[in-house]
Amino acid sequence: MVADVVFDEDLCSYPGVVHGGIVSTAADDVMAHAVLLGHHTLTFSTTLRTRFLSVVRAGAAYRITARTTSVLGGMFGVEAEVTGETGDLHALVTGTYKPIRDDNVRSLLALNDQEHRLIRPFLGGGGER
Repeated sequence: MVADVVFDEDLCSYPGVVHGGIVSTAADDVMAHAVLLGHHTLTFSTTLRTRFLSVVRAGAAYRITARTTSVLGGMFGVEAEVTGETGDLHALVTGTYKPIRDDNVRSLLALNDQEHRLIRPFLGGGGER
């Protein structure tokens, strides 16, 4: 899964420097989509670790590339790289993702019946596939 992003100045913790939590959140979203597209499963992150190697600057173009690295005990290991326009690595993000189960999706998300029907094929445990 690949996402190209440009972070806005409003997302900076210091002038021109994007807040690390914003970078981590963007990577987390791309990583969850990597599991969804690769394994047809909706998940949420249970662990997330970001290692910053270089500053992420507002207004510059970045690419977030995520891939599943393992599937063990129903959990997905996923990693993402945040790279600049020249391919230089700015952040490496690793995480563990747990499938959202059909039997608890309504307590986690505010879904109406139509929304539940749409996502049900992507839910673990009890969801029809």
